[in-house]
Amino acid sequence: MTLVLALAIPAAAAARALVPGDGSMVVRSGDGLVRLIDFKGAILGRISNGTLVIVDPKGGDCDALLVWDADDSWPRVRTVGDDTVLECVFKTTSGMRFRIVGGTNTVRVNARGIALSAVGQGLGYVRGSKVTAEDGTYSVDGSDWRSLPEDGRFVRVGSLP
Repeated sequence: MTLVLALAIPAAAAARALVPGDGSMVVRSGDGLVRLIDFKGAILGRISNGTLVIVDPKGGDCDALLVWDADDSWPRVRTVGDDTVLECVFKTTSGMRFRIVGGTNTVRVNARGIALSAVGQGLGYVRGSKVTAEDGTYSVDGSDWRSLPEDGRFVRVGSLP
């Protein structure tokens, strides 16, 4: 049984790597701005101090989102062109955790102490703090860890089917 598993796991991992679709974006010890734009998948995160904004969440309800330990929250509605967009804004000065699963979401995290893992497909944006020299690292689709860029960078997470 052990021999079968030892042979099957690498084969499954290699096959998974060849299938177009989901990718990953991970940020650790981040100080700055992280965005996931039209992202379809799962996002797990924690921030020490800052703001989390979820734009037009699945179900259109800020109260249904899974956000823990936020100082306070309130929905803010704004109009973009002919569209009304719901923004769910959460702030913390002492730590917050969140989980966003399903649907297509646009998420902005402007914070210190960002720990974020996203699996799925979409566009990402990362920008480090211009104040802090050690502003964290990020990796996309299993690439090497890189420092968060001061000038900001758009990255594609996953591939289109």
